[in-house]
Amino acid sequence: PARGVMSISVLMQDPTLADAWSTALFVMGQEKAIKLVQSKPEMQMIIVNDRGEVTTYPAASKLTRCNDQRSNSK
Repeated sequence: PARGVMSISVLMQDPTLADAWSTALFVMGQEKAIKLVQSKPEMQMIIVNDRGEVTTYPAASKLTRCNDQRSNSK
């Protein structure tokens, strides 16, 4: 992993893609990860750095909940 990052979580509609992206973004590091996420409007990211600071992209007030497809299957 890149230095300075403890954790990256990705929020997307597809949980498998979110998992894959979180791994890739973690390895590439915070600066590159932020640039990539800014180019992908369907992706939201939470970063925890090595000082324990939490940052969200886009801004925290804009994080949205993904639709729970299970609740629609009833």
